[in-house]
Amino acid sequence: MEGSRDNVIVEIAMQYNTAYNENVHSYVNNINTIEGGTHVAGFRRALTRIFKSYGEKNNLLRKNKF
Repeated sequence: MEGSRDNVIVEIAMQYNTAYNENVHSYVNNINTIEGGTHVAGFRRALTRIFKSYGEKNNLLRKNKF
């Protein structure tokens, strides 16, 4: 996926798998940010928020009472 907003270009590639492991490769100004950073943390938060919202709207999440 590729997009532009406020003259900022963003490219994202995602692939579904059934494993728990993740491979995140992030770059800022063509420099690999091995430790991630705030942009990676923000992306993860946004992705979680989107999936949670979708699941709640479509009744895909069950409410566990502990």
